[in-house]
Amino acid sequence: MNDNQLQRLKNLLSIPTYTWEEDDLINYIVENYSDLCDTLEVDDIGNMYLTKGKLSLSSQSTLLEELKLALKAYEEISGKPTGIGGDDKAGVFICLELLRELESCKIFLPVAEETGCNGSKEADPDFFKDVSYAIQFDSTENNTMSKTLMGVPLFEENGDFIGKV
Repeated sequence: MNDNQLQRLKNLLSIPTYTWEEDDLINYIVENYSDLCDTLEVDDIGNMYLTKGKLSLSSQSTLLEELKLALKAYEEISGKPTGIGGDDKAGVFICLELLRELESCKIFLPVAEETGCNGSKEADPDFFKDVSYAIQFDSTENNTMSKTLMGVPLFEENGDFIGKV
């Protein structure tokens, strides 16, 4: 990570956010990343939809091949993992850096996810019509992934996707 990226990460992580109180982060992204997008929209509940370039369903990227330790905080007394919003903001940071690097991409940043996927439930399905694959950056470890979302399987247990991942 170069000095500019590190400063952008620090700036992003320093913005306090709470469920349904993400306005400061939304405003920061609008003010600092609109010029990188062809479109940047915020819906009525605060979900963000960013698009850059013309997407090609046949294009593939290999930018995300290296495993890194996840950003994590621990309770001082118990030593148990605790939330600081850092993992979510680190995921936002990764997406915004991809926006800088890729010629074309779509980014969906939902609000209020930690209390029941509130933003995702209200996502505009039309935004995802020309998306060939999706990556979610939100995990407490570097070797885990969600198999279901609200009880719905995200992929076939022995299918092509899980085989490649």
